[in-house]
Amino acid sequence: KTYLATLPAAGKAEDVTERTLADYRRDYANWIEPWFGHRVAAHVDERDVQKWVDHMKKRLDPKTVKGHHILLGAIYRYGCARSRRLVEHNPCTETQLPKVKRKPPKGFTLAEWEAFYAANHQTMPDASDLALFLVLTGWRFSEATALPVGAVEDYGDRMFVAVTQVNRRDASLRFVVVADAKTYESLRRIEVTPATAALVRRRIAGKGVGELVFTN
Repeated sequence: KTYLATLPAAGKAEDVTERTLADYRRDYANWIEPWFGHRVAAHVDERDVQKWVDHMKKRLDPKTVKGHHILLGAIYRYGCARSRRLVEHNPCTETQLPKVKRKPPKGFTLAEWEAFYAANHQTMPDASDLALFLVLTGWRFSEATALPVGAVEDYGDRMFVAVTQVNRRDASLRFVVVADAKTYESLRRIEVTPATAALVRRRIAGKGVGELVFTN
C-alpha cells in the first residue's frame, strides 16, 4: 500500500528554489497531511478532495486554496506517472475550485508619488534613486536591487540595462542575489530613457563591474 505521506511533496526538488521547497513542505504539513497523510493514496477519491477544498474555502482566500490544490494534484501526478505507477488515479482532476476574483491594481496617485519621492530625496537619496528607476523602467524591486554594473551598457547616446540576476529570500528568509529571474521572459534587456541613463551613470561612477548599482 502506498500512503500519501510517502509520495514526494514537490516532485523534482532540484527544479525549485530552497525557499519554494520550504513553502511546499509547510503547506503540505499544514493543509494536506492532516487530511490525507495517513490515508492510502489510492483510497482518496474526488469526493474526499472536494470536501477538503470546501473546508479550506471557509478559512482561506481562493488563490491560496487553488495553490494547495495544485500541490496535491502535483503529488498525484508524480505518483500516477507510468514510470512509477505508485497510484493509478488522480482524484484532483474534477474538483470545483473557488473562483479567483481579480483585484484592482494598487499604486500611487501622481500626488502621492511626488510626495513620496520628495520626502525620500531629502532624507534617503539612495531610496529616491531606486524609486525613480523603478518608475521609469517598470522593473520589479527584486530585479532593480540586484542590478550589477556589468549589466549596464552605456554607448553615450544610448544605454541598455539587462536583468541577469535577482534578489530573493532564501529558506531562512535572508535576501540573496541569485542568477535567475521570475520567469524566462524576465531575463530581458531594455533601453532606458535619457533621465534614467543620467541617474545610472551617476550611481556607477567609480564602481567595478560586479558591484551593485543600487545600494544603501
